[in-house]
Amino acid sequence: MSKIKITAACVACLLIAGAAAAAVKDSPSTQAYMAAMTKMHDNMMIDYTGDADVDFVRGMIPHHQGRHRHGQARAQIRQGPGAA
Repeated sequence: MSKIKITAACVACLLIAGAAAAAVKDSPSTQAYMAAMTKMHDNMMIDYTGDADVDFVRGMIPHHQGRHRHGQARAQIRQGPGAA
């Protein structure tokens, strides 16, 4: 295969991948997951106490609440708006 054909094939793959990524980013499930992830990360930004055990637990609470929000988002996408 010539360098021109290989380059053209690579460019085509990148364009297709870019279009697919944009479509995925706009999907309702991706939007719901991104919202849950953003809220989780925001809530994990705690004021640290200097006590490793306390800080760990205080960071893990919003982390696990975020897992719950991800599950809710999945259920709503799979079952419709009234699902939880």
